[in-house]
Amino acid sequence: MEARISSYAKTETWISESINDVEIEESLYAEVNRYVIKHYNVTEWESEEHKQSFGIVEKTITTRRTITVQVIRRIISYQSETGSYKLDAHLADLSQQE
Repeated sequence: MEARISSYAKTETWISESINDVEIEESLYAEVNRYVIKHYNVTEWESEEHKQSFGIVEKTITTRRTITVQVIRRIISYQSETGSYKLDAHLADLSQQE
């Protein structure tokens, strides 16, 4: 199992370095998820959280969040060179989505 996780981490890193744009990367992941779900006719989910991770559930109230590599990359992409964050529309939208 660890080898598979390591492989996923390497793949995510390669994709991030190759694309170098968080919004495009997230768009790619969303499209890939839709394709896999449609192509393999996925209708069953391990849990509601699993279903939500693929963007199937449109609106839920979350009390505990799973932080993914994509979430971290998006947050870091809004950080200035000094390490601070400017509160703007992107950062405000991020807090509502995640």
